[in-house]
Amino acid sequence: MKKGFTLIELLAVIVILAIIMVISVPIVLNVINDSKKSAYENDVKTLIDIAILNYETYDSDDNNPPTSYNFSDSTISSKLEGYDGDLPKSGTITLNLENGRVTSVTVSSLTSKDGVWCANKNSSDENVTINKCN
Repeated sequence: MKKGFTLIELLAVIVILAIIMVISVPIVLNVINDSKKSAYENDVKTLIDIAILNYETYDSDDNNPPTSYNFSDSTISSKLEGYDGDLPKSGTITLNLENGRVTSVTVSSLTSKDGVWCANKNSSDENVTINKCN
């Protein structure tokens, strides 16, 4: 009696493995994609928090603290003390003031460094909205 598997048995195992791959690969890719989106959302929230903190702790008699941060080609218009992550590729963070205090923040087309994600936030919105860029 011969030991081993028949060709049909081997093909059946290969087909079953292929079906498992077809089902699992998109799920894994979605998890990775959602993780990247969530990480960028956290980066944007950190940028907002640091922009507010820089405004509130600004220590200079020479001029007023920056209330707007413009990003272009992953560079920034005003120094943002305390942030050492990747800067957005483009967009703007604007601090809205009332009586010298930050009352809200507007985020306009803040594009991730890789150009995949775009962040927006109106001054009346509580949360940042992250969508895929066009």
